[in-house]
Amino acid sequence: MAQGRFVVFFVVALALAYVSVISAFWNLGRRLPEAIAVEGLAEHPDRIMGRATLSFRESRGKLDSIDFPSLRRALARAPLEEEPFVFTAAQLAASGRIAEAEAMLRESIRRNPRSREGRLIFLTLLAQRGNAHEAVTQIEALYRLMPEQRPVLRDTLVYLASFPGTRQSTLAAVSEDLHKRDILQGLARSGASASMLLETLDAFRDVVPRDARESFVASLSGPLLRAGDPRGALRVWMHFNPEAYADGSVLLDEHLNGSFAPPFGWEVRGGSDGYARIGNNGLEGEHYGRRAALLAQQTAILGPGEYTLSVLAENHGRGLSFDVSCNKEGDIATVDLESRENRTHLNVPNDCPAVTLELRARPSDPPRKSMFRITQVSLERDEK
Repeated sequence: MAQGRFVVFFVVALALAYVSVISAFWNLGRRLPEAIAVEGLAEHPDRIMGRATLSFRESRGKLDSIDFPSLRRALARAPLEEEPFVFTAAQLAASGRIAEAEAMLRESIRRNPRSREGRLIFLTLLAQRGNAHEAVTQIEALYRLMPEQRPVLRDTLVYLASFPGTRQSTLAAVSEDLHKRDILQGLARSGASASMLLETLDAFRDVVPRDARESFVASLSGPLLRAGDPRGALRVWMHFNPEAYADGSVLLDEHLNGSFAPPFGWEVRGGSDGYARIGNNGLEGEHYGRRAALLAQQTAILGPGEYTLSVLAENHGRGLSFDVSCNKEGDIATVDLESRENRTHLNVPNDCPAVTLELRARPSDPPRKSMFRITQVSLERDEK
C-alpha cells in the first residue's frame, strides 16, 4: 500500500516538475527545441496515416505514393487505426488477391465506420464482383459521409439497378426513399424503357415526394415523351394517376382545375413575358405583350381522325390562341381566343402518336398587357 502511494506521489511530482519546466521556458520567452517537436509530430501515427491518406487522394489511388514501412510502424504504435488496413487492401486488390483485400477492408470499416477511402475501395471491389447487396450498403453509407459525391454514387446505383446481373438484388437492397428516387430518375435520364421504370416502381412501392409530386412524375415520364415514346410515357404517368381517363374523355382536366400532373395534365408557366396559373375558376394569368410566350400546355394521345377543339374564355384578352401540334407534322390547328366561345376543327394524321395543346401569346405593337381567364378546354372526336 505504501509503495503504491509512493508511485502516485512520484508521478504527480514528476508531472508538476514537467509543467514547471515548460512554464519556465515560456516565461523566459524561449521555446523547446523545434527539432524535438517537429520530429515527434512527424512520427506520430496520426501524422503518418494522414500523409498516406493525402498522398493516396492526390495521386488518385496510386499505391506507389504510399510509404508502407512507415504505415506498418504507425500501426504497431496505434493498432486501432484503419488506414494501414485500407492501403494494404488496395495493394492486395491490385495484385488480384481480392478475398484478402475484402477481409482487410471489412476490418478497416469495423475500426472506423466513417472511413471514406475504405468504403470506396470496398464498394469498387463489391461492384466488380456483382455483389450488389453489400455494394448498396456501402453506397447508402457513403451518401451520408460524402454528400458532395452524390452524383457519382447515384450513377453507381443506377448502373447496378440497370445491369441484368445485379438489378434484382439492387432493388431489394435499397432501403432509403431518397436513393430509390435517385435510381428511378437516373434510369429515366439514361433512356430506360417504360417497362423497366414500371418494374422498378412496383419494387419500390410508394416513393413519391409529397412536396414535389408533379416534378417527380414529370421527371420519369418526360424523358420517354422526348425520346418519341408517348405511349410509354403515358403508361408510367398512369402509374401515378390510375383514375385518369376513367370517364372516357379525350383531353384531361377540361375545366382546368389542376386535377392531374404534367405532361398529360396541364403544365403552366411564368416568366418575364407573362404567366399562367390554375386558379379557383380555371386557367388565369397575364401577358405583357413584349414578346411571344408559351403560357400553358398539355400532351394528349389521340387516334387518327377528325376532332373539334372548343375553348370557353370568360376573359380572353388579346393575342391569345390555342395551338395544336404534332411532332412530325408541326401545327395542325389553331384557335384564336377572340370571344367567349371559340371553336375549330382539326385532323390528326395516322403518323401522329401524340399532340400537344399550347396556350400561346403573341406580342403587340406597342406592347399591351392582357389578362385572361379560361374556364374550359375540350376536345371531342367528330361523329362520322
